[in-house]
Amino acid sequence: MKKRSGVLRSILKITVYAVCAVLTALVVFIMITNAQKKPTFIFGHTALWVMTPSMEPEIPEKSYILVKKAAAEDVRLNDVISFYSKDPALGGALNTHRVVEIVGDHEGFVTKGDKNSSVDRYTVKAEDVCGIYVGKLFLLTAIGRLTSTWAGAVIVLLVVAAIVFAAHFKEISAYVKKRFGKNKTKKR
Repeated sequence: MKKRSGVLRSILKITVYAVCAVLTALVVFIMITNAQKKPTFIFGHTALWVMTPSMEPEIPEKSYILVKKAAAEDVRLNDVISFYSKDPALGGALNTHRVVEIVGDHEGFVTKGDKNSSVDRYTVKAEDVCGIYVGKLFLLTAIGRLTSTWAGAVIVLLVVAAIVFAAHFKEISAYVKKRFGKNKTKKR
């Protein structure tokens, strides 16, 4: 029975470390992407943060989305694309809107946010297309929304610390007993 509980404890520890490693990798990936102002593609995909409600209800404000790298010729009418905007108000930042018209032989695209009442003022040039929207990333969105505030970031760190503590509780308890149990005995 002891051998079995030791195996289960080892599996729990490995799982905790794997989850922490994956979360750390995601945070680093997001930080690198945000710092570069250009998406980092892994296996032809990237995660992008949608900051505005312009694509609601399809894509809610403050959501992470999965975008597949694509060339202009891959874009079809009604696709939701991510592109480098020529709108001076956006300063060349990435924007994600729906294609409502294809200009020429995929030389450009007229786009519109689903919630917006009119099309975007600037036509997207073929070379400004970054990728095509694939879907929403619910878990990453929840983490992103939670960690976007200091309180949320502290909560996430405390939860991770609690999980690691729980995985090592038996060893910590034995150490504390050994370390402080001897001192109590000597004083008596």
